[in-house]
Amino acid sequence: LRFMIMLQNLASKSRDSRVLSMIMNRSTDPTKANSIESLGSLISGWHDTTKMVEEESIEDLELKIQAQTVRTTLERLRAQVGKNEDGRSVLVATLGRGVKDAVCAILVAAALYPHSRLLLGNKEADLSSDELVLGLLNSAILGDEGVPEPKSVESILEEDMGETQDLILLSQSDVQLDGAALEELQQQGKTIRVHATSRVDIAEPVEVELKTEIHEKLKAGSPVSVTVLLDCTGSMGSEINGCKKGALKAIDTFNDLSPVRWANFIGYWDPIGSRGDPDPRSTGYLDPRKEGNLEKIQTFVDTQLPCTGGGDEPEDVPAALEKLMDDMEVANLSADNGVHFVFFVADAGYRSNENERVTTLLTKASKLGVVMVMCPVRSYSYGTIATLVTKNKEVFQPGQYIKLGGVSQLSSIVSTVTESIRASLFDSGNVSSVTASVGETMEALSQLCKFQKDHASLKKIEELSKPPPETTMAEEEEDSKAEEPMDEKEEIEEENSSKGDDAMEDKEDEPKEANEHKPVFLSENTFSVTNLDRLYLQISRLPGICHQHVEDAFGGKTLQEVVAADIAKRMVDEGISIISLRTSGYPSDLVELVRDMMGGHGGKRVV
Repeated sequence: LRFMIMLQNLASKSRDSRVLSMIMNRSTDPTKANSIESLGSLISGWHDTTKMVEEESIEDLELKIQAQTVRTTLERLRAQVGKNEDGRSVLVATLGRGVKDAVCAILVAAALYPHSRLLLGNKEADLSSDELVLGLLNSAILGDEGVPEPKSVESILEEDMGETQDLILLSQSDVQLDGAALEELQQQGKTIRVHATSRVDIAEPVEVELKTEIHEKLKAGSPVSVTVLLDCTGSMGSEINGCKKGALKAIDTFNDLSPVRWANFIGYWDPIGSRGDPDPRSTGYLDPRKEGNLEKIQTFVDTQLPCTGGGDEPEDVPAALEKLMDDMEVANLSADNGVHFVFFVADAGYRSNENERVTTLLTKASKLGVVMVMCPVRSYSYGTIATLVTKNKEVFQPGQYIKLGGVSQLSSIVSTVTESIRASLFDSGNVSSVTASVGETMEALSQLCKFQKDHASLKKIEELSKPPPETTMAEEEEDSKAEEPMDEKEEIEEENSSKGDDAMEDKEDEPKEANEHKPVFLSENTFSVTNLDRLYLQISRLPGICHQHVEDAFGGKTLQEVVAADIAKRMVDEGISIISLRTSGYPSDLVELVRDMMGGHGGKRVV
């Protein structure tokens, strides 16, 4: 394949039509035609399909070879997929505007067609013919507009999935989903495969420590106040612009969690280090439900928070905190009448001689029930911003402090807090119904096209390896009583009781069945559709010699493990549940070993 690609490139450079004709004739032979080597090679050698060329010219031959290469690639990917016996549909979507992601999405969706749909950015594409697929590839690689503006993963799940059962997401950055969305996905029996054509940098986890009683208040719909305490000095230009754009969206985001009854925006500067800087100013606490208040907030943010001054590094943090305390006092806010989030957005702290004053003010805020969300927008490992972050964490009780790093858009900050239980789909190994992969080669595309088969295999293992429910002592006593003969009085009571039970039986069974679902984040000894389980599946498919070398290096399998692996393979092939071994009286240690072999797809699973 590499030789043919090299030969084609040389023939194109030397304008050798004879060699190109030979390559084209060869490419029309299914037994000799070449597929792409990688996405990069396809993109770098792409020729514009909209260009008018003369018949049998060099350009015409290059376009014909290119078209046949794409067709051969699709045919080989389709052969990997095979027959879609389950009939499960899939939506392939891009989360960025990268060319490689778009090309990967087009090829994979076309290979899975007609059981697939393709969402490029915010537009659904037509895959009904290979000519249309070539047009999509040409637009993605050479088009002036490139890939359309992408949607968020939440929008795709809510607006575009519909009845589609599976989702492939192409992204070059980490993809995160909150626990509620993952739980809904799992309950609907849907799965996600996230794929990156190159390595993904995983975002650092957010420190979230909310008290149980605060969580309970929010769940119960306790009123919320939202305050943004914003450093408006010269170095905060982009962050101030982000807050202006996201001001009202922040309130909307919190409203989805709990009703916002008070909203306040406080800007502060540094008149100490920069003469002419204004004193802290704010909207005061306004009820966003009242007509005109949202417009007042947005107007204030747009017109009253100039990005100016600052002078030296420290800012007038004490004055800002005093303004916060004054505004809370005027609005009569306390720990008794709601949950009060303060978003402290800053890139610098206070002066060393202000430490006692800052400590006193932060302590007062803590006693008023403030949940401090520290949002340092620069590195907080040194300088006055590090002192400010440390001081907040020191003063606020565990459960009243949250730290976010590197987040400057206000609406993004709020979303991160309100959806604090989030999972990285690339990095988390134990998230149910989600797997991930990376690569741009033909092999990587083949594996991506087979993801539904992989998920089906993992689901089969999950069902067969489920341990029987443990019987409690109370249940055992009840069972033993049931076996004892009943006297006449007990029989009458049993008969009367059963009449009422029969009427409710269907109703009780239905919700009980619906509520039986596994948690979103699985324990390490639970087998399901997860990244960890996919890893074991991939390892099991390595050539036998690889397994032999590993076993030899670590002393090889014991006789018991060899037997257990053989039993596990037979049980999976024949669809026999692990419960059958237990009910047949096999020792529990052997049953657990066979179950491990099931989860490891023939190899002992180390958890």
